[in-house]
Amino acid sequence: MYLMTDIIATLFILAAFILAVSVTDKTDKNTQNNKDKITENDLILLSKCNEIFWGSLSLNPFAVDLLWKRFEYEKSLSDAEYKKIPFNHKIDWYRISGNENAIELIKERIKYEESLGCEYVYQELPNHNRVTLNKINWQYMTTNQNAIELLRERIKYEKTLPLEKYNKLNNKIDWINNLGGLNRNAVILLKDLLIE
Repeated sequence: MYLMTDIIATLFILAAFILAVSVTDKTDKNTQNNKDKITENDLILLSKCNEIFWGSLSLNPFAVDLLWKRFEYEKSLSDAEYKKIPFNHKIDWYRISGNENAIELIKERIKYEESLGCEYVYQELPNHNRVTLNKINWQYMTTNQNAIELLRERIKYEKTLPLEKYNKLNNKIDWINNLGGLNRNAVILLKDLLIE
């Protein structure tokens, strides 16, 4: 009889231990899951951090939410404040132009650039033949498979330019180098250019 009572008591203790470990494990996992989640406040705090290499992060297709917040932050700066930030510590719009998950962000940037007007002077990398990192780059965007609608609009715009103005245009679609690469929509864009 005592043996049976000891076995039952041991089973209850074992069951209680397993249940306690299970509950603790779930609590730890929930705590860990909550700890690993990025909140809106986290995004806002990170977006104001000038120690992040935003130039490199601009390529990351999984960082688009954070890049949106950084874009909002950078727009809130005065021109002088913005220009004080080193190139690598602000969004690299050249690289984002090729980021396949950033299409909506690219559209917003295009609107923003239009609002700046023709007279706005973009920063150029020193000693890099007029390369601007704080402007959408249409040459590089031709590698972006998800940018076909934006590229179609750009084709329409470029077709309206007189030949002399088109030839002077630095930031235009690259029909030779980038379009021949990995963009599966290249044929569609060629059709848009040549047939219409």
